[in-house]
Amino acid sequence: MIAPRAVLLAVVLLGALSACTAPTASQGSVEQEQTDAPTPTATSEPTAAAYDPEGGAAGNKEYFRSVTRALLNDDPTPTGRKLIDNLVDAGFDKSTMELTPDKTSIGLDADAIEFSVQFGDECLIGQQASFGLTVIVADVLDSGTCLVGTTRDIDW
Repeated sequence: MIAPRAVLLAVVLLGALSACTAPTASQGSVEQEQTDAPTPTATSEPTAAAYDPEGGAAGNKEYFRSVTRALLNDDPTPTGRKLIDNLVDAGFDKSTMELTPDKTSIGLDADAIEFSVQFGDECLIGQQASFGLTVIVADVLDSGTCLVGTTRDIDW
């Protein structure tokens, strides 16, 4: 017999994850790439040299991915704050960012953390989870935001 506490935990986690879905086709085009857990390789993929404030979401996607992957190579399970601080250190504008909580409503580590940078009507969205890093470019949602569900204040 499954303990009631385990069932409750499963329901809470499934509910939290159901809010973490990618935009649908009706919300604009979504370009998605899922990668394996980060591994330190010098020649695995091209990287952009620097942040380009005029490059938009698509123009900064490779740089966003490369600076996030570099952080993940050093710390495979960073907090949301570390993810955001890393992007700020790389030149991205903190005032245009969103971040999901890195703790569940019952205090456990979240299975995935989503983070984004908005560029006009497009978003650069990253998700760090146990299966690795995913980075997509998507249209801003009708709500004017990049992420679906609950986000946390970036007030540091």
